[in-house]
Amino acid sequence: MEGNQVVVVDGFPRDIEQVNFLSGTNFQPYVVLLFDCPGDIARDRYLHRDIAGRDKSPAIFARRYVEFVRLNQAVLEAFKEVGVLLTVDTSRETETSYKHLLKALQESKYNLC
Repeated sequence: MEGNQVVVVDGFPRDIEQVNFLSGTNFQPYVVLLFDCPGDIARDRYLHRDIAGRDKSPAIFARRYVEFVRLNQAVLEAFKEVGVLLTVDTSRETETSYKHLLKALQESKYNLC
């Protein structure tokens, strides 16, 4: 990385076409974080989050989760192939998941904390 500049991009790329687009640019990810969480836990968090103006419909979650699972595997494989994928277990409560993130970053080659 050049200097101390860090850009965090959340939710992109969403599919392999966006990965292919990104690979044709000068913006290449230094690290890609996968916050790994089982669907039932993600669903519970989604339905109980306190964000004003956001729908908490189980049907919306189900539709979006199915799409995420369908599209995400190819994205993860692409980033794993180039050696930038870092998977973090986020299935526990927030504080424990945060500790898992810090530990994964500290033990990785990325030296981000």
